[in-house]
Amino acid sequence: KGDIQVTGGDFSMSRGEQGGSGVTIWRLEGNISLSNATTQNANSPGAKLVLAGNGALQRLSLTNVTYGDGGLPLEVDNGAVLDMGASMLAGNGLFHLNAGATLFTSRADGIDGAMANTGVRVLEEKANYGFNGEISQTTGSLLPQSVNGFILDNDAGISLSHSVTVTGFMRMIKGKVILNGKELTYGADGSLEYRGTAVQTTSDAEFPSSGGPQNLIINNSRSVTLHDSRFIHGNVELNGDLNLGSFTLTAGSTSHADDRAFIETADGGTLALTSIGSSAVLFPVGTTAYAPVWVANAGAVDTISVGVVRDSGPAPYGGRVTVKWNIQENTAGGGDYTLQFGWMNNLENPAFRNDRLSCAGIFNLTDTTQVGTGSYMLNLDSLPKTIARAGIVALGPFAVGRFSESTGIIDSNPSVADEFFLRQNYPNPFNPWTAIDFSLGKSSTVEFTVYDILGRVVETLVNGKMEAGIHTVRWDASGKASGVYFYQLKTDQFVQIQKMVFVQ
Repeated sequence: KGDIQVTGGDFSMSRGEQGGSGVTIWRLEGNISLSNATTQNANSPGAKLVLAGNGALQRLSLTNVTYGDGGLPLEVDNGAVLDMGASMLAGNGLFHLNAGATLFTSRADGIDGAMANTGVRVLEEKANYGFNGEISQTTGSLLPQSVNGFILDNDAGISLSHSVTVTGFMRMIKGKVILNGKELTYGADGSLEYRGTAVQTTSDAEFPSSGGPQNLIINNSRSVTLHDSRFIHGNVELNGDLNLGSFTLTAGSTSHADDRAFIETADGGTLALTSIGSSAVLFPVGTTAYAPVWVANAGAVDTISVGVVRDSGPAPYGGRVTVKWNIQENTAGGGDYTLQFGWMNNLENPAFRNDRLSCAGIFNLTDTTQVGTGSYMLNLDSLPKTIARAGIVALGPFAVGRFSESTGIIDSNPSVADEFFLRQNYPNPFNPWTAIDFSLGKSSTVEFTVYDILGRVVETLVNGKMEAGIHTVRWDASGKASGVYFYQLKTDQFVQIQKMVFVQ
């Protein structure tokens, strides 16, 4: 587990008494530094040094080394990571980079400059190759035409010496790929990862419009900006922000680490996901803050596009969430959608924040109509806050707020219940909104009616079939006289009345 450090004298892999037979294997998990030293190896067929750091970076530094017969035979084991820096390995010893191993070089002439040995040289296609110099580098002709991993960590960039296919991962830490008339393509399972600590922008070189990656991984601690519209068949993995600008990213699926990792569409970009069906699918979009959408489609399976932009326009009858979601389907008219919209606290205007319950509704901004049918499903207790509704057949620009006078049903805990009950409204007394919880022990035809103190019907809030579960109805008494009112829950098997007080 220690290091090998030689400054002067001889470094012997095996001594003369071994007589060129047997096996001598040194397994090292540390670094190697040879300076002003001479290598000796009396058993070149059977003696070698195996770098076996198992993921820990191991450094090889060679300065003014004289190579005796047998050279300095090195093997980099599966999982090991060898950084040769600017060193050049010479002599007639072997060099074997195993599948799953990683080799870094900072030399301007790339792999060719690092590998000057005349012995057996094996550079596996299933190994990983990294370039981390401080001046412009070339890959070198020794780089296999197909590699598992290609890692760029050089601000000055890397030029391809020949076309390369990445079958595992392309990792962009810093710098640009210069194609030099060559091609960088991806295998069927190839992924493109951005892992910088400064803002990065994609390019045609590593993210081509054809032959591109199956998956996209955002591991940048700042953000990544998409340079043009792109299509990937696989997954977009978000551990940081991806800014789409005005472009469209189409993918098969997405995953994200937390609410701080999302796809920014504030400049008009859109995230399109294919094959949206009956299971709810997350679109992890946002502006300066996370504002996700979940889409389920009970109609024909389709590709759905979602973008969200800032919108502080007025909500005439109350507050709103200050974003607008633009949702489109690929085939118009074939959907039956349940949409769930989410937002963070800083996207609420003051009027919404002060009265979330009465202001929460889903509206299509094309004609400012409330959309969907049945119960609202509402979460105002945890982040992101969400509101959802089914029965939406026309997509377009949506907003959450109170854009018209409305009384509706929300379902804040849609769990199956085994009894019927009607709870006291809250708050009570109220002005002008109140909410009332009730439970249905089984699917029932429901009448939910508000009466005045004389027994006259003031408003019918529910009249139709509802599923079993715990539901919440809300009532807006704006325009009504202050005083005592009664509300009645009536089903085929249950009737109950409660009293409430409206105080202006």
